[in-house]
Parts: sequence; structure tokens; C-alpha cells
Amino acid sequence: MTSRAQDELFRPGVSARAKYQALVVGRSGVPALVRHELITTIAQSTAGALGLLLRKILYPRLLGACGRNVVFGQHVVLRLPHKIRIADNVVIDDNCL
Repeated sequence: MTSRAQDELFRPGVSARAKYQALVVGRSGVPALVRHELITTIAQSTAGALGLLLRKILYPRLLGACGRNVVFGQHVVLRLPHKIRIADNVVIDDNCL
């Protein structure tokens, strides 16, 4: 039995962009894709204090909800971020998916 993600990846007649968008972004439309890609490109790999600040400002714009004092480490990957809700005082450390 294949997983839902595998079904999506191998669905015939669907472009690679649409497959990526369904599995990672979770929202349809080019504006949603561009927004997601801009935020992750700017913030995901930026090191140090600047990276922490960028992720603190930008990642909540992708999420369903984000509490106070949330820290996102470097190289954090958010799949279907609009479905993610994070409480106060949470640390998501480096390299988490």
C-alpha cells in the first residue's frame, strides 16, 4: 500500500510544480507558491542572529497560528505550514522537518 504522499508524487497528468505545491505548500495558486518560496529562501538558511530574526518575523506568516517566544532554528522545513499551530515558548531546533 502506498502512502498519500507517494500517490501524489506519482499521479499522472499533474505537473511537477503542482505536485510540489500540493505536498509542501498546501495551498493552490501561484501567489501562495511564490510567497512560500520567498519566505523560505530568505529565512531558512540564513545563519546567526539575522537568521533567527528573519525566521521569527517571516515563518509565522506561513503558519496557521504562532504563539509568542517561538524560535525557529536554521534549515527548519515546514510542510503544509497553514495547518501548523504552535503554542507559546516553543523551540524548533535546526534541521527539523
